Amino acid sequence: MSATALTYAPTLIGAGWLVDRVGVRRMLAAGTLMASLCVLTLFLAPSYWVLLALLALSGVGAGCIYPSAVRAVLLWFPVGERATAIGVNQAAINISGMLGAVTLPLIAVRLGWEYGFLAVGALGLAVFAVAVLGYRDPPEDGGAPRAVVADAERRAPGAAPVEAAGPPTGSAAAAGAPAGAPASARAGLLTLLATRDVWLLALVGLFLGVVEYSALAHLVLYLKSEFLLTA
Repeated sequence: MSATALTYAPTLIGAGWLVDRVGVRRMLAAGTLMASLCVLTLFLAPSYWVLLALLALSGVGAGCIYPSAVRAVLLWFPVGERATAIGVNQAAINISGMLGAVTLPLIAVRLGWEYGFLAVGALGLAVFAVAVLGYRDPPEDGGAPRAVVADAERRAPGAAPVEAAGPPTGSAAAAGAPAGAPASARAGLLTLLATRDVWLLALVGLFLGVVEYSALAHLVLYLKSEFLLTA
């Protein structure tokens, strides 16, 4: 679990930057393909160290997925619907985690632990195919995504729809902003890192991760010990 997390966490920052520049579809496809192939290859891992290396690489691929999903929500949904869309996205992740927690141990007990990774890798490749064939960026109105136009119209009731002289360029295009908007990616990142609330949220997330990973790693051992003592 640590091998995956050590690469997943820093990848989120770089992947988010790339999603803004090359688009959701490319990064979503790249991330799902890399993570799926790494997990699939675990079926053939000859040692624990190779398994750790493959899990670390899978963390890099998985780190591309979440920023892509959030970016897709920003493009497809106006402000008034984004919290709901993110909620559905997070619920789907947790539901799939629960289904995996129920089914994968059965596969591992019946066939062997390698087949559990084989099943997850195969499902990942199916997600990759869906991402490549099914996802498209939203249509644009006057050079800005519909969600951006809807936000502008909501903020200025009765005002004329936002129109851009032409397609946005550079970082403005990646962010779905009209042409001429401030587009310094480095300045934006530095500003973000200088924001106190961002660090407070990160600290809360750190402690949440400590609790979550500790529970996942040690709950089974605890329950087994308790069961043996009571038996």
